[in-house]
Amino acid sequence: YMQQSKAGRILREMRGGASPESVAVAVGISAASVYNYEAGQVPMRRIRYRLAAYFGKTPGDIWENEKEEPNHEQEHQA
Repeated sequence: YMQQSKAGRILREMRGGASPESVAVAVGISAASVYNYEAGQVPMRRIRYRLAAYFGKTPGDIWENEKEEPNHEQEHQA
């Protein structure tokens, strides 16, 4: 059981009218994963980066409570 999270709501809103399949293909995950992440499952770090980048965000914009140890290399990339 996963409760709808703030991150999940943000992902769902950003997806808008796009299909889960189109997001999944662009990010390199399955459509089922898109649904799972929207339902509140937290993706692995590299998937968080890819999803965020796809939507023009940083992972912290979406998973604000899921910060891991900072990766300075990626942090300072514009």
